[in-house]
Amino acid sequence: MRLRLKPKAAERWVQAMNPLGDAPPREILEVRNALAAYDRFPSWRPEMEADLLDAHCILIAGLIDEAGVYRRGGVGVMADDEVIHLAPPAARVPGLTAELLR
Repeated sequence: MRLRLKPKAAERWVQAMNPLGDAPPREILEVRNALAAYDRFPSWRPEMEADLLDAHCILIAGLIDEAGVYRRGGVGVMADDEVIHLAPPAARVPGLTAELLR
């Protein structure tokens, strides 16, 4: 199935999902990014690193500074004051991704 919404239709959809206009701007941006990504989905090849980074760029645009590129720093997940997950070092991410895509 392909979801294809022209910009005005996408905007109407976003407005319909937020009739009071009270959704946080970040959430509205996430929806807009997702709609843009859905439009590109048929052209992406799941085994291609460039397509993965392109998808990341579209989905995360405006939400973080470095959308569409591998992270350059450490990442962890916290629960209160406790680290519950520590991601692999940034230098390993490109190699781990290549391994995953094989």
